[in-house]
Amino acid sequence: MRFLPLLLLTAFVQSIHAGNHPALIHWESDSLPVITCPGSVTLITDSFTCEVAFDYEVTASGEEPINIQQLLGLPSGSSFPIGTTPNGFMVTDVQGNTATCTFNVVVLDPVSPTCIPPAPVSVVCEQFDPTLTSYGMATGTDNCCMNTTTDTALYDQFDTLCLRGTITRLFQAKDCSGNTSSCTQRIIVNYEQDYYIKFPNDQVLTNCNSTGVYGEPLFFGEDCELLGVSFEDEFTGWGPDACYKFERVWTVINWCTYNPSNPLIWVPNPTPNAIPNSPVNLPGPTVSACGALPPWQPTIVKISPVDSEATNYCTFWSANANGYQYKQLIKILDLADPVTSSCPTSGLTFADSSFNHPFYWNGLFNPLLPSQDLTETEVALSFTGTDDCAGSNVYLSYLLFLDLDADGVMESVINSNNPPPADTIYYNNHLSPSFIGGTPRPFDNRPVPQTQKWQFKIAQSVQGLERTASVRWTSIENPVGIVPELPVGTHKIKWLLEDGCGNEYVCEHTFTVQPNTISALETVQDKSLSLRLEPNPVTDQARLSVYLPEREQTVLSVFSADGQLVQRETATHDAGTQLFTLDAKAWGTSGVYWLRLEAGARVGWCKVVRM
Repeated sequence: MRFLPLLLLTAFVQSIHAGNHPALIHWESDSLPVITCPGSVTLITDSFTCEVAFDYEVTASGEEPINIQQLLGLPSGSSFPIGTTPNGFMVTDVQGNTATCTFNVVVLDPVSPTCIPPAPVSVVCEQFDPTLTSYGMATGTDNCCMNTTTDTALYDQFDTLCLRGTITRLFQAKDCSGNTSSCTQRIIVNYEQDYYIKFPNDQVLTNCNSTGVYGEPLFFGEDCELLGVSFEDEFTGWGPDACYKFERVWTVINWCTYNPSNPLIWVPNPTPNAIPNSPVNLPGPTVSACGALPPWQPTIVKISPVDSEATNYCTFWSANANGYQYKQLIKILDLADPVTSSCPTSGLTFADSSFNHPFYWNGLFNPLLPSQDLTETEVALSFTGTDDCAGSNVYLSYLLFLDLDADGVMESVINSNNPPPADTIYYNNHLSPSFIGGTPRPFDNRPVPQTQKWQFKIAQSVQGLERTASVRWTSIENPVGIVPELPVGTHKIKWLLEDGCGNEYVCEHTFTVQPNTISALETVQDKSLSLRLEPNPVTDQARLSVYLPEREQTVLSVFSADGQLVQRETATHDAGTQLFTLDAKAWGTSGVYWLRLEAGARVGWCKVVRM
């Protein structure tokens, strides 16, 4: 007996399961069996069943007896399920020769499933469920079997910020054959505006607080509303009932309904008592619907003390309000002094390490002394203050007390509120009322126009809530000015910090300008040198000649027109005519310069113009 090899049978079965239709396999022999299957067939279900009964016939011939065996699939007359069912048969003759055939039975389900949506929903925004789970799910049914039911929400007609509009839910039902059907649910969210407001109380305070917070509006029924709250402060000045008074105008709008073209409802601040700071005038009103229950019932109060009857503030409430405005009054008596952290606890010292300026603090100050040439140095004096109420809007001034004759008496006073003219201090005015009086003395002897002469002033700057004042020298042409150069000696400054409410802080301290190796009090010598400069005006280099009667150490200094030192050279020369070469390009910009040559006790000056 001859058998079909195992590998051939296995490949045959796999081919059938794969939906292929292999040709009949014949065992090579002199007389092979023959088997015939029907062709593959496609069947359609009806609306009530998920399978189709199908009759078929398989025929075979060969050397008898033959045996027909079904290898896979369903027998003829069976109900075939949806999908593809492969069927395979094999015939074997008496010699063991075999032959096979296959065919497929394909059953299709053309019936789409049924999609039943949940009922449409209409809900107010306060009760809206953003997860949508509260609004049900579609039901999918099919004549055979269901696979999935999916849900997609469409928000193109829905305002997700204010929770209003229409949400469309798109459901899709899919059966096991891949057939689909769709259904929709509409969820309508209705917007309602119905919030209440309690405005902040008026404030009468002893002192300010640094936060600037004096209450804010409170709300009831803020559900779907997108409320915007802002305020603007307007300072209204001083008065008998407070030092600082300002009005804080509150604006409340609902961004979901606000229309900038429409007006806001103005809510009046009630003042039922004629006494401005009476406690009954302080409570802020509640604006709510008529008949609202406590604690949100509308305020009923007289708006003005002359009103014949009280006003129910429900008259200012509207469910469709475009917004509200209200003026809160804040009054501050302010009994606290302004403050500072920059007042020295002891005197300051400024060491003079510079050369004596040729033009500053020269001349006769004390008439009992000869003409003086006081050495000096830059003295930076400043003071910073603030106030809990006024912040940086404080008033700063100073009184500068100078001792110009080293007798221990600070006899010359400069008042920043009424400073002397340029190039002037008032000597010995410390005993005069308001320091008005004394003898005017020059302190800036630079050979410059009066518009360039220095004058004592006060410079101020603001950073945050603090104001800083500094002692400055300014001129008409240089209003920004420079740090002043003050003479050697022990002096004093008195800073006054005021808040405008009668409160003040006084900072008073001494400061000492220590002299350098040159004496702080020099007598001007009545000796001079004759200088000759060529060329003058000068562009690049110039030659200075001078006759020295004896061997001397010389100091040649060059000053700008405003008295600033730009060049200094020191050397020792023998007696006779000496030549100095000057590099005018190193001086800076073009203009007027002054040359000073010191040789022992002799001094010579020369004016030069650099082109």
